[in-house]
Amino acid sequence: MKLLRAFVLLALCSPVLAGAPDKFAQAAGPQPSESQARDAVIQDLKRTLKDPADFSRVRFLSGPHLVTGTNFAKGREQAWLMCVVEGSANVRRGPLDLEVKPYLLRTQADAVEVVQVPNWAEFDNKC
Repeated sequence: MKLLRAFVLLALCSPVLAGAPDKFAQAAGPQPSESQARDAVIQDLKRTLKDPADFSRVRFLSGPHLVTGTNFAKGREQAWLMCVVEGSANVRRGPLDLEVKPYLLRTQADAVEVVQVPNWAEFDNKC
């Protein structure tokens, strides 16, 4: 009988001990494949790069991997992070004019989109 009471008490207390499920202000969606994530970044680069020759300097370092950030309203959000090396193909700027840039992505309705303005006060940038 004591053992039964202990199990009942444990069953009633376990949700309290586990805490509430984590709620995100914005979820990342299902993990995109590497090719889906690269395609989304390339589409964004086509919009932002001034010189098509700059594509010759683009390299994908890592990703997509899940990151969590804190927005300015102190809510937590998730996104998929892609780390990309970018640089100008213009020789005058030098061969070492490279920059590692983080791209945040979200998957919605089988489409992978680049988050244009992340609205994050902080996140663990692992690039």
